[in-house]
Amino acid sequence: MELTKENYKELDWNEMTPDDDYYDFVHSLDQEEQVTFLKFILEKHPEYDDEWIQVYFDIVDEWRKKGEWDKINAFADFVREKSPEVHKKEFQYLDDEPVLHALFQEDLELVKIRFAETVSQPVKAVDSSLKTVFNILSTNRQYNEYTKEIAEKVWKPLRDSEKLIGGAEENYVLFLYCSKLASAFDTIKAGAQVDWESFKEDLETINFRLIEPLTELPNIDGQIPEPDKFHKEIAYREEFRPRIFFSFLYYAHVEADIPIYWAFRAWMNINGYMLEEEDAPKRKNWFAFTPAMLDKLGSRLVGFMGGNRAEMYMTFWTIPYLYDFFLKQEYIDEPTHQRLMEYYQFSKRRILEGLGSTFWKYKGVYTWKRPQYLSEAEELQEKKLMLDSINWTREEGKETIQQYLNTLPELPSYVVPPRVPSMFERMRKQIASESNASLKNASFKNASPRIGGTGPKRIKKKRKKKHVDNRKKGARKKKRK
Repeated sequence: MELTKENYKELDWNEMTPDDDYYDFVHSLDQEEQVTFLKFILEKHPEYDDEWIQVYFDIVDEWRKKGEWDKINAFADFVREKSPEVHKKEFQYLDDEPVLHALFQEDLELVKIRFAETVSQPVKAVDSSLKTVFNILSTNRQYNEYTKEIAEKVWKPLRDSEKLIGGAEENYVLFLYCSKLASAFDTIKAGAQVDWESFKEDLETINFRLIEPLTELPNIDGQIPEPDKFHKEIAYREEFRPRIFFSFLYYAHVEADIPIYWAFRAWMNINGYMLEEEDAPKRKNWFAFTPAMLDKLGSRLVGFMGGNRAEMYMTFWTIPYLYDFFLKQEYIDEPTHQRLMEYYQFSKRRILEGLGSTFWKYKGVYTWKRPQYLSEAEELQEKKLMLDSINWTREEGKETIQQYLNTLPELPSYVVPPRVPSMFERMRKQIASESNASLKNASFKNASPRIGGTGPKRIKKKRKKKHVDNRKKGARKKKRK
């Protein structure tokens, strides 16, 4: 029997319809009809088509382009409620944006409902919904207890899984470590003594082995004797860097009101990918950077196919707080701080341009204390832009962000900007042009050196038979003489 819009609900879907007839029918429907059809199949005959997600990828990308987040939320909720077995198979492709949308609306109970399957299956979700949501959720200290609860639930399954490469649990263990640091810092701020032996024992329970800094923890004054020597001598710098590091983490928590977790990750990224450049000994001030160095930092952080974009954005967002701390400790002077923030603002233009209509997802950064380089009026303007972005289409996002960028200062004329297009910019443009379907079908791994995982499984799409070129079966072209 021929499949039609009028009769498909009456057919016996226990009998396999020929693949070609099925796909021809699905692609003959318009988008709303396809959504209705998918809901019918998933609710009434969930065992029939394991590859329905292919059609969904095309649909959801159109919804993203149009900023129709409510439709994305509604479909994901429908699958979870009406076809729970299917949802358990494909949740990692469905849940990240609905969870982030609920987070934007500050509806924590809905966040927990929509994120429950990811937390219960962290190995399957490690490089998709888990990483995406956890990174952004962890920016908002208001949800620290819930974020901690997630980290406690997922780190052991990730560590013990034979399906993942080593280190998949590290960022979640790091969050737990930073939570313990926060408690210690609160104790220090209150003028009480920290039980460091108990602190060590707690670390052993979460297998935290990234660094061995415990001897530095009581020394959070950040003072360095002979600061000029610090800038010039590598051995001296290595001796005092741990003290600076923990002083910055204390400052981040107690004074700047930013998550220790992101202060930690940003410090490691900036040190590893920017300050350790080969020209470091030539710089008058070791903490100084150029716009080209920031550009290179971005290209390293973004990861293969943009897989680490959240980490890149958050590292960039944390840079001003780090340099406010350097200024306070007199590791840099006021003119240097001002010049570096001019470089930073120039590079931040690219970050905002890359965010576009997804800017709303990073609402958590506006719970942080305002950094020194940004005036109150500028912060309010930027925050309004972020809140409005929830209503933009993809094209509106590009246009509106560009209008905002045109109001920002250009790079000072005495500075030579990075070569255009830079590696970072080329990669960003490539990412922006990729369709969601190709991203979801690609098998990729996180490029971060500190985290392990596997990419999403590759879904093979049923295809019609194609003409076979017999030359590929053994006939070879003669070589030209």
